[in-house]
Amino acid sequence: MNKLIRMIIRIILVGAISVCVQGTCRADFEDLGVGARPIGMGNAYTALADDVNAIYYNPAGLAQLDECQFTSGYGKLYWGLDDGSNLGSGFIGYAHPLYHWGTLGAGWVNFGLQGLYRENSFIFSYGNRIRTRLLAGLNLKLLHKKYGKTTYTENALIDGGPGVTGERDPVFSEGYSKTGFSTDLGFLYKFNREYSLGLSLIDINQPNMDLKDNKSKVPIGVKSGFLYNSDFLTFAFDTTFRNGDVNVHSGVEKWFANRTFAVRAGLGVGSRSFSNLALGASYTKYLFQFDYAFLYPLSGIRDTYGSHRISLTLRFAPEKEEKKKAREERLAKIAAEKAAREELAKIKEKEAKLIEERRKIELARNYYREAIEVYRNGLYSEALGKLRFAVELDPKRPEIQDLFKKLSSIVDVISKETGLEREAELIRSGVSYYIEDKPRKAITTLQYAFEHAPKNKEIPRLLNVLKREYPAIAEQEKISAGMTLVEQKMYRALNYLYEDRSDLAIVECQEVLELEPNNTLALSRLGSAYYVIGQKEKAKELWLKVLEIEPENKEVLESLRKEGIIPPKKKPKAPSRREEMKKEFEKSQRYYRRVENNLDIDGKIELLQSIIDKFKPSRMDVSGLERELRELKKEKEKEKIKAQQEKKETKAPKPALPPEVKVPSEEKVISTREKMEQKFSEALSDYKKGDYNGAIAKWEEVVKVRSDDAELKELMEKAKARIAKTKEKKIKEMKKHYTKAVAYYKKRRWEDAITELEEVLKLEPEHKQSETLIKRIEEKIWLTAQEERKKKMDEYYNAGLTYFQNGEYEKAIAQFERVLNLEPIHLQAQRLIKEAKEKAKK
Repeated sequence: MNKLIRMIIRIILVGAISVCVQGTCRADFEDLGVGARPIGMGNAYTALADDVNAIYYNPAGLAQLDECQFTSGYGKLYWGLDDGSNLGSGFIGYAHPLYHWGTLGAGWVNFGLQGLYRENSFIFSYGNRIRTRLLAGLNLKLLHKKYGKTTYTENALIDGGPGVTGERDPVFSEGYSKTGFSTDLGFLYKFNREYSLGLSLIDINQPNMDLKDNKSKVPIGVKSGFLYNSDFLTFAFDTTFRNGDVNVHSGVEKWFANRTFAVRAGLGVGSRSFSNLALGASYTKYLFQFDYAFLYPLSGIRDTYGSHRISLTLRFAPEKEEKKKAREERLAKIAAEKAAREELAKIKEKEAKLIEERRKIELARNYYREAIEVYRNGLYSEALGKLRFAVELDPKRPEIQDLFKKLSSIVDVISKETGLEREAELIRSGVSYYIEDKPRKAITTLQYAFEHAPKNKEIPRLLNVLKREYPAIAEQEKISAGMTLVEQKMYRALNYLYEDRSDLAIVECQEVLELEPNNTLALSRLGSAYYVIGQKEKAKELWLKVLEIEPENKEVLESLRKEGIIPPKKKPKAPSRREEMKKEFEKSQRYYRRVENNLDIDGKIELLQSIIDKFKPSRMDVSGLERELRELKKEKEKEKIKAQQEKKETKAPKPALPPEVKVPSEEKVISTREKMEQKFSEALSDYKKGDYNGAIAKWEEVVKVRSDDAELKELMEKAKARIAKTKEKKIKEMKKHYTKAVAYYKKRRWEDAITELEEVLKLEPEHKQSETLIKRIEEKIWLTAQEERKKKMDEYYNAGLTYFQNGEYEKAIAQFERVLNLEPIHLQAQRLIKEAKEKAKK
């Protein structure tokens, strides 16, 4: 490539020097070009010159010919001139290879204006290969021009006046024609089959072709050219230096249908506003080639239909078989390489898709596992959010779809259950049984929970979900009127024992013990069931456990005596209340540590506070939890200040109540009146602060005592009116923020949309539409981040693949490691890193 650049620079320098050293004026034998094929390429033919037209453009190109060629062409120049001028140009050429002795050529170039002027150039050419890559050629030219006799040439004008002399014009005093000899020299350097450089020196001897002025000469011309020539496309570029003018020509050619049909185009620009556009085409049949070119001036001569050229070329021998075969082999090789590249691209695409599928499946599994862990801790809404990502990544996985369906049903009823009380534990267990396809246990657990928390509104709704999905099982587990769940199961177990169906009795007793592990009746009847089926040791073990809990159980004592077992006289030491409380405290702490990473700061504060409130009165050491709670509250306060959401209201500490003193009934009445007055004052204060709901609640307590107070009722009506007005204002504000959020969502301005939705939630924390839209936006943000991550990953992977193929293994490893930073399970990157390290060692 450096050699090519140096060669181009030398050619340009030679041309520039040649132009600088000559000072002739240009008039005769203009370079109009010959042959429709070269002209169709904008006369950019110096480095191509691969046919008989090389006689005119670069005689060195004749050495490329393998067969005799003849061409004949004619051109109608500047068709449509106003004065009706008929300008024409023709060319006839013949080239004859002498094999190892080079190639001879002869040509005739004609240009003329009918009846007024004519130029003829007779060219004798020779070209040969003087080195493997270097070709040279020489032209000997006979130049002749002739003017026609007219009234103007035979009757000269008087100098300085309108009259005529009646004599011949002095310019033609020595005749109407002139003949001269000229020489051209051409070189062609072929770097390979595709790249070439050409140089042509025109009219080196600068012949004098003026009729009378012996000082005027035909100026020397220098043409330099560059060529790229493949089986698919030819591109040529020429620079011409002549008489101080610099013109640039470029052309392109494309053959089709096994070199049967061709199209070409060219452009020329240069000094003195020179510019033209060329178009051309060719058709080849047997030994004949027909060419057409159209040349249109973009500046200078205007209002013409352009110049039109046609030529016919005859090759006296068909294309050599080995040359044709070599071209076909090249084309087949290129086609095979293209097919291989396409196949490789398909394989890579398939491999990339496979890797992407594996990555998605692995990510979906991770989200699925996380969702399971999260829902078991009672965070159902968060688990559903993770499952949405899993469904998006792997929508065909049945277990993911099944879990998503069940969690959706649960979240419609309850978003989370993180309480520490027995009721919350039972709800979590019931939901887990439902999701794990244990509907019987799920129904019984939730029924038991509802018996212990009849005011809980969510448990019946959860039971309805189960009843809709498992109606037959729900009917079987329906509790009879007047019985509890445990009583019914114990009744069933007893009946099964009477019916000698101990296996079913065992099931009923075990289900009770899962709910109440220390239920002595269930332990006793379970022991009896095992005893009936012959598992006496297991029965004795269960009966002894009953005695640990209830030492005076007569039924168990009688059963043991029948078996000859004397029960221990020493009563087992029952675990103290403090020990039980300590175990429960440790269990609550473990639960908090398990779920804290999945809770927001409010959830953490709420759960910690409930643990402290529950166990601090039992004198458990909650100091560590209190410190953690204080830190969380400080963190929350900082977030509030930073976000400028709201300022924390500081409330004055309430005065300590005096110790309760027993007083006569009269004093109690006075105390009640004072309390009502205090309630009234507090309600009035709440009213002034805008806490109308609080005010109404307190006034309603006062109304129970002062039911006839008209002023109080009026104040309550005013408060209700204020509440209605505030509610209406709140709804308007919510609608405004929500409408903005939807507009931002449609414009993909996710952050702005979330900001507006958070404003809605400040006004109405339970606004389901806003919560749903926020979840949807978070999914969109996540998917956008994933797409960006994949784009980066592909960029690093392709860069690494390029380095790997070029043998730059260290750089390849660096790129593949960047892939693994984004996707640690990228199998292809791992494999290529291993291969690159092995190759780097070699």
